[in-house]
Amino acid sequence: MQDLSPVGDADQLEQMQRQMRAGAWLRSARTDAGYRSAGAFAKVVGVHQTQINNYERGIHRIPEERALDLARALRLPVIEVRRRLGMWLPDDPPSGQTISPEEAIRADETLTADQRELLLSMLATLRAQRPVRVGGASAPPPSPAELAALPLFARPDFDPATYDPTARRDQDGPPREDWE
Repeated sequence: MQDLSPVGDADQLEQMQRQMRAGAWLRSARTDAGYRSAGAFAKVVGVHQTQINNYERGIHRIPEERALDLARALRLPVIEVRRRLGMWLPDDPPSGQTISPEEAIRADETLTADQRELLLSMLATLRAQRPVRVGGASAPPPSPAELAALPLFARPDFDPATYDPTARRDQDGPPREDWE
């Protein structure tokens, strides 16, 4: 026999409302990401169009394992997608504890390995540019190890006016005859 107690009904009603809010957000996020139809979005996510329609109408609960696929298709951080869909979230780091941009880039599951590598390289390049600090003081110069990790064009001593791309040997790489 079905449980018709007021508590059970209230729980079911709350769950249905959560599913409907999650579905409404998903539809909005899908259109904001440029997907005009649920069918086009479904192909990218890897499910049938009917499933996306059911998610968006709040008929079916969106499974936890689907969050990463949705995040990639929407080009959003997976933690944001999980938050908006009402899914479990990891605890925030203890107050005062932060993670570095490098750690955040490495931990972002929505990035490919190539994207991570590019972002880490860009970050290293930006840090080597000696930004001006508050009060006008320059940042300390990069260490020799930091300089060695930078691409040639990002080094402070690189001068494009004197750079000869036809030179027989690139100072950072193998002799040019090995390139062919």
